[in-house]
Amino acid sequence: MNKNEISSETSPQETMAQGFSRRSFLGLSGGLIAAGTLLNASCNTSDDNPAPGGVLLTQDDLGILNYAYAMTQLSVAYYQKVMDAGFYANATVQEMALITDMKDHETAHRELWKALLGTKAIMTLSFNFETINFKDRTAVLTTEKMLEDLSVSAYNGVAYQITNPDYVQLFSKAVSVQARHAAYVRDLLVNGSFASGDMQVDMNGMEMAKDPSVVLAAMSSFITTPISSRLP
Repeated sequence: MNKNEISSETSPQETMAQGFSRRSFLGLSGGLIAAGTLLNASCNTSDDNPAPGGVLLTQDDLGILNYAYAMTQLSVAYYQKVMDAGFYANATVQEMALITDMKDHETAHRELWKALLGTKAIMTLSFNFETINFKDRTAVLTTEKMLEDLSVSAYNGVAYQITNPDYVQLFSKAVSVQARHAAYVRDLLVNGSFASGDMQVDMNGMEMAKDPSVVLAAMSSFITTPISSRLP
């Protein structure tokens, strides 16, 4: 079996088709693993050495899934920090509910990538958000906007490299949710700015894509775990 194939009786489409709610998905990675939704354990990355105490993103479907897993780890950690801080000052009930929804969406994505990766998943990353004033609305939402825009461009920047069509479908579903998040946060900051400003959409009306090197450099502002990448 090719290392990018799924060693499973349950395909990724079947996993998603089960219709998990935003809350029922949480903590279900064990169930997915039990169902056999894993990458082939024969995948060999012994010639690659991550930085001490760090992780490595290999140049294959495994590395791309771990890339998505790293991004969703960051998003979940950030939204959890926002919630643990009691939200920003004067947050409305609607804003708190929708931010909670976004956090749950990100958690569902994180657990899906983790379940698909199985024993090949990278470690739980460490984060530092000390530069952010979590009581300041503008500071919190500006960072949220950056992370959501970054996620959209990151998915777009690697999707074409995926060789397993099942994963392409999952990425297309995930990136559309990220784009909804980005649009919502942008409108909270500046009404009507959901798809305008700072060059997120090009002159052809297409969402921008960013290479992993650019995305990882931006993520490094908050991730303290060293990440080595073979992704182009």
